[in-house]
Amino acid sequence: MRFVVKKEIFEELPRACFGVVMAKGIDNNNAYPEIEQFLDETCPFTTSTKPDRISHVP
Repeated sequence: MRFVVKKEIFEELPRACFGVVMAKGIDNNNAYPEIEQFLDETCPFTTSTKPDRISHVP
């Protein structure tokens, strides 16, 4: 797998923050407050753009 963000994205969204998580055996039907807190602290921009629950992300 390769995750690429083109330079033009950062020209349009200079504060863009991307993260990729790969895991096996994870049930994404539940909320994980500790993960959401980590994301909020690590990349504050996610607070205004993330879905209500991580399970909503395909």
